[in-house]
Amino acid sequence: MHKPSIPTKLVMAKTFEEFSSELDIYIKQNKIEEFLIISGETQFSNLSNDLKNNLKNLANIDLIRVSELSNLHKKYSWIMGLGGGKVLDRAKYLAFSQDANFISVPTLIAHDGICSPVAVIENKSLGAVMPHALFVPLFVINSTPIIHIQAGVGDLIANLSAIEDWKLSAQNSNDNINDFAIMISKKSASDIIQKLTVNYLEKNSISDTDFLRSEEFLFSLTESLALSGIAMSIAGNSRPCSGGEHLISHAIDEKYGHGTKAPHGIQVLIASLYLEKFRTNTSVNLISGSLEKLKTVLKFYEFPLDFKNIDISDTELKNIIENAPKTRAGRYSILNEAFIKNH
Repeated sequence: MHKPSIPTKLVMAKTFEEFSSELDIYIKQNKIEEFLIISGETQFSNLSNDLKNNLKNLANIDLIRVSELSNLHKKYSWIMGLGGGKVLDRAKYLAFSQDANFISVPTLIAHDGICSPVAVIENKSLGAVMPHALFVPLFVINSTPIIHIQAGVGDLIANLSAIEDWKLSAQNSNDNINDFAIMISKKSASDIIQKLTVNYLEKNSISDTDFLRSEEFLFSLTESLALSGIAMSIAGNSRPCSGGEHLISHAIDEKYGHGTKAPHGIQVLIASLYLEKFRTNTSVNLISGSLEKLKTVLKFYEFPLDFKNIDISDTELKNIIENAPKTRAGRYSILNEAFIKNH
């Protein structure tokens, strides 16, 4: 029987001092004598080095760039991934292969991969470990381009599309629904939509991206992304958070290159809104009132909401839709219902 894994620690640090202090306590509590930090290029010379200097009296810390992982021949019982999605995916997959404990330190909160049992490497979804702990340096995240925060929101809203596709799959294949995974996945999306909607109703001005950088919102976004990852851990697969909208995003990446058109979370958001037109009585309507109401709220925060906004024409989109189901063979979705059966 599948046993879900859930992190035991969540820290959202407003300053480097708080971040380092909390990690200091965690190392002592878990009696960690040695660990490896895997980071991206920018973080390697900044945050990871600062951490090593601050914690060198507590544990033996090795640093390595994610680009140098092929040169690694040592095993560790604790591995920290410090960086964006590529870094975290590589780090948690290495932790899986070494049966090591994993500490997730995301410098972007652009998707639920910050706390999930799935690693996407070279456009392939692979099994990985859930983090034992999640340390979020908000002082770094707050300085990132707004599109990455919007992408985190987009990845959560895509859960509502994924849930509907999971239900479709259960009706048309041997897929089994996990009601608790659906409940948590839906809550992670609805909580963030509610936050955005309440602020929109209070201000109702032309636009407001400043709210997305507020401490209140970043806390909520991080918690929701963590819940989304936990939903996948409970399900034992990515179905509560990945449906036809993710297949479309994978097809975009295969055609143009990963991240070339837009961050993953933006691509799945746009794909979710597009696919919503082919559904009835869906989670989006239950939570937002209607697709148009949700779009109105998102426009207030200047989200890109259409494929044309990310430079994909109607002709290109047709080709992407045709190729999308091939990116994850056997994953039933609205693409089978609305497109494959009708073309």
